[in-house]
Amino acid sequence: MNVLMITKDINVLRDQSAAQMMIKKYATLTKHLVVIVLNTHHNRYPIQKVSSSFLIIPTNSYIGFFAVFR
Repeated sequence: MNVLMITKDINVLRDQSAAQMMIKKYATLTKHLVVIVLNTHHNRYPIQKVSSSFLIIPTNSYIGFFAVFR
């Protein structure tokens, strides 16, 4: 199963955080998991390819719509 997850929790972007560890467990249950993190440009993060089937994409948004009321 391919899964797209959208979250506002920027802790998913921090290495070894509890949120990222939980998402990694979810990734083991799917064929492909893409997580889009709705964050602002004040907290810039690069795209993280955690494994061949797990990708974390921050929006690093200047436009509020893509950061959803941050």
